Amino acid sequence: MADLLESACYVLGNEVPPGDQPAENKASDRGGLTHFGWTIAGLRDLFPNLPDEALANMIRTMTRAEAEAYLTQWATKYHVDTISDGPLQTALLDCMFLYGPGTAIRALQRILGVTDDGIPGPVTQAAWRACNAPRLRVLLAEWARAHGVEIVLHDV
Repeated sequence: MADLLESACYVLGNEVPPGDQPAENKASDRGGLTHFGWTIAGLRDLFPNLPDEALANMIRTMTRAEAEAYLTQWATKYHVDTISDGPLQTALLDCMFLYGPGTAIRALQRILGVTDDGIPGPVTQAAWRACNAPRLRVLLAEWARAHGVEIVLHDV
């Protein structure tokens, strides 16, 4: 298996420069209050029973180590840890962090030719284990670029 913590650190490194940056609540950010790339919606996926104010406080006080741990926990929840190709694991985790797990996993499932239900169950996991990982990375990157452009065009 690939090193999930290494993938998480890489994804966070692309999201936020090293060091402790304050939480931000920019009007231009669709996610609202953000720290190390984490939003209330993202944390709600890990902590569904916590109220929004508790999640907001977690974001405001989050350390980089906590952000990495949450991302690793989130990746495990969606079985990203079962991907043996490190670059593919990182690419999927990055797409999940940017666009949400359901959206990214459905895109991956469409690329793999399996039912696109957003649930990385046994069929999806078998498909990503059997795939040509370098080719899948390219296709996932192409999807991510196109999806990002769709978001920008929609928001303009």
